Amino acid sequence: MDNNEKNFKWIGKNYNMLVKKYNDKWIAVLNERVVESGSSLEPLKNKMRKKYGEAFDDIAFEFITNKKFPSFDTG
Repeated sequence: MDNNEKNFKWIGKNYNMLVKKYNDKWIAVLNERVVESGSSLEPLKNKMRKKYGEAFDDIAFEFITNKKFPSFDTG
């Protein structure tokens, strides 16, 4: 499992806690911790690319929200 995948799994395990702090925000997760958040994805990615260089590929980006979306898998 690569670092990016570990970061996404960490987000999934900690989603409820993340919603309390980052609701309706984008987060950047590196080494299983939130390193930055923002309201728009592209500016956040640009900032992380400049700040982390080669480690950028290890960062997981996720939009955190408490809103429920209908499932497309309901048949």
